[in-house]
Amino acid sequence: MSQPLFSIIIPTRERHLTLPYAIESILIQNYSNFELIIMDNFSSEETYKVVNQFKDERIKYFRANERLSISENWELGLSYTNGEYIFVLGDDDALMPDGLELASRLISEYNVNILSWCRYSYGWPNAIVPWVRNRLQLNLLSHAELWNSKERLKQFYNYQLSHEFLPMVYNSFVHRKIIERIKSIYGKYFMSSTMATAPDVYSGLVNAYFTDSYLYSFRSISIIGSSGYSLGASVCYQSFKSEPLKDALKDEKEDNRSKVHPTLIYTTNQEIGFAHVQLCTKELFFPSDTELEVNIENLLNFVIQHINRDPGTYEITLKDIEALAQKHSISVANLNIPEKSTNLNTDVEGYQGLIFTSEGTPRQLIINCEQVGISNVAQAVKLAQGILPRMEKIVVHNTHINKLTKEEELQLKYQNEDNKQSVPRVLVDGVFFQLYKTGIARVWKSLLEQWANTKFANHILVLDRANTAPKINGINYRTIHAYDYNNTEGDRQMIQQICNEEGAELFISSYYTTPITTPSVFMAYDMIPEVLGVNLNEPMWREKHKGIKHASAFIAISENTAKDLSKFFPHIPLESITVAHCGVDSLFCPTSEVEINAFKYKYGINKPYFLLSGLGGYKNAILFFQAFAQLSNKHSFDIVATGAGSQLPFEWRQYTAGCTFHGLQLSDEELRLAYAGAVALVYPSQYEGFGMPVIEAMACGCPVITTPNASLPEAGGDAVIYVKDDDIEGMVDALCEMQKPICRNLLINAGLEQAKHFSWFKMAGIVKTALIKASFLDLNLKETNIIIFPDWSTDEEQLGLELMDLIKLITSHPNHKQITLLIDINGVAQEEADLFLQGIAMNLMIEEEIDITENLTISLLRDLTDSQWQSLIYCINARFVLEHENKQIVANPPVGKIPLFSLENL
Repeated sequence: MSQPLFSIIIPTRERHLTLPYAIESILIQNYSNFELIIMDNFSSEETYKVVNQFKDERIKYFRANERLSISENWELGLSYTNGEYIFVLGDDDALMPDGLELASRLISEYNVNILSWCRYSYGWPNAIVPWVRNRLQLNLLSHAELWNSKERLKQFYNYQLSHEFLPMVYNSFVHRKIIERIKSIYGKYFMSSTMATAPDVYSGLVNAYFTDSYLYSFRSISIIGSSGYSLGASVCYQSFKSEPLKDALKDEKEDNRSKVHPTLIYTTNQEIGFAHVQLCTKELFFPSDTELEVNIENLLNFVIQHINRDPGTYEITLKDIEALAQKHSISVANLNIPEKSTNLNTDVEGYQGLIFTSEGTPRQLIINCEQVGISNVAQAVKLAQGILPRMEKIVVHNTHINKLTKEEELQLKYQNEDNKQSVPRVLVDGVFFQLYKTGIARVWKSLLEQWANTKFANHILVLDRANTAPKINGINYRTIHAYDYNNTEGDRQMIQQICNEEGAELFISSYYTTPITTPSVFMAYDMIPEVLGVNLNEPMWREKHKGIKHASAFIAISENTAKDLSKFFPHIPLESITVAHCGVDSLFCPTSEVEINAFKYKYGINKPYFLLSGLGGYKNAILFFQAFAQLSNKHSFDIVATGAGSQLPFEWRQYTAGCTFHGLQLSDEELRLAYAGAVALVYPSQYEGFGMPVIEAMACGCPVITTPNASLPEAGGDAVIYVKDDDIEGMVDALCEMQKPICRNLLINAGLEQAKHFSWFKMAGIVKTALIKASFLDLNLKETNIIIFPDWSTDEEQLGLELMDLIKLITSHPNHKQITLLIDINGVAQEEADLFLQGIAMNLMIEEEIDITENLTISLLRDLTDSQWQSLIYCINARFVLEHENKQIVANPPVGKIPLFSLENL
């Protein structure tokens, strides 16, 4: 079993009322490479029952044999993890629906060991603090910043920074190697939680200390919930409810309960508790670091700042201030202690609305969830996802307040040099945005959004036809004339001229345009005209076939489309076609009944309804209407059709007599609600290139009836009901099955899982790799590409023996025919390298009976530019480390990004 990217730990203690909602928020993720560890701290059987109701193999439940302290339970949960990155989620908290997908993208793109985020917050209806009850607080910032860890630590020790900005395991994905390094020093990861201080703050200190920098996203990946059981709220507002604090103290080992750093006093005050953690962490890990000190006078002022947070504990906090000041001979008279606040109203109603910065910019949004029917954190994250702008990318800045390490400065230098040297090498014709606004436009918009603000964006240029392409930050555009089917030859000449001017090495069109000589990649969306036998002499299809004949590489959006492309154009081997399945936007996710009811009210939908996507032609909607007419209870349902051609033909009205038909043109946001509220999506198509409505519906929790035609089984898998496209009785049976709650629930759950297999992030990666490989056709790149950098000044016999061993090893691999060995020949003439390798090939044939011309593809590299390296690097899986290696070349930063392997690793 491969290592999951993410391990999520939910430590829990008698929280069976909130725990299921935390679990639910994880299982609805549209990213699946994770494991979920439920670490039960000796709870009653209700906790096990809650976990057991979720039938998901990624959930692993463990129960302590006795009641443990918080840190001990967290440590035990950590011991069960296998993932590369670790995160602890509270049992009344939740992940944002796109949280894991966003985290995986940021970690992959910026190659960070720690990804932290600014958590949104939600007050449960029973929250300890009255004014946060049923309030969802959202930060409206959406960028990320690369922070210098030491600078943040210094700010925290100087009381200039909240602990929320530290890279705590409670608001961060932390790479396992950092955790293992801390364990190697201390023997465990978490420090004992004393003075009612949970281990989250401690983890923020050590994580920051043992990494140079971390990425901090203001677009949140999780929501912190504040319920009636929250320890943090109980510590801060002890006069409101102290039971969670008392329970936590009771769980501590007796010798830890009153343990306190000798410079402090024992108390349950949060600020002094933080100081205890700061001092103990310093003594353990950085005792001689004079920049990280706790100044007692600063600490006292920090406590004073919060003395009226809970006026009910004012006198207790005042005594703590006096005792700590006396211990350090500090005059209380010199401290500016405010009078006790008299404004203690436990019935106060929380604020709702926008909060603005001093410049008048909206900074936060606070929502009264009671007004929209939301009462738990799982519903709150869905509301947050629906309200906030979709985030396909996050802009990352290096903040001006940080000092960069030498390594960061060097990395930034090479990054800037790459950007200066990189020129657009792949031209993308955005012609489809001019012609139509249908599914193919969604495909290309999604791909461009995925590539934006990545290094790959520096290598592409979008041709914007008459200013019709969507403008995406981070993507380069060149506006050109609109496309005209009456002047296709002139258009080809114009494209070629632009390719020449821009130095393009490759061209790809969103819809069948071509240059004259620049190599091109053809993307096949479907073969509907060829399969259904339409007039292929129409200009659109003539241009399609010219595009196929001109292309040197091919991408298809489904396995079936690839098969049909190869079938109708036999000169294209099926195995040469790259398949890149479409994704599903994170917008498409289950929604609340409140939102569904509002949608139905807006469009006058008064009954349960079946949903159709398009009516005309091969969409074959007539099958549904013929079957619907036979339902004995058809008058109990409405019919909703969306998309182009969604008006009911006159001759079909006989099938809907007595029923209401709604033909709607919907935005994506409304389409999500239409899917989520439908009895089922009925999609009886005769042919599809992919079947995007199927995965969108499944992602929204909508059951699907479709046909087993073309690519639809790839989209639907085992999660839909299949009916033959001419089987009226079969469709009647399927419509009846969809009215059974057991059947619907099974299909909903199966569909949500199936939809997780599709993402734009994955498709963008596959297409990017295919484009790069196409621009290096002469290198014969394959599924696995390995590179070596021989030192050609080495003794010929020694180098020959080393390369023979490497080639023997590769050719013995079961998948050797899918491996290309790239050999750098800088430092030797091409002819000499060819003769040298011919000699190796002959020796292998004579001594080992290995014919490398049949068993291995070898390509030679020389004098690549930096921009070429930046492109090729995406396709190289590993660099084999040779004993006789060109040290000068491997010291170059681009080469250093390639994963290292030795002979033993293959």
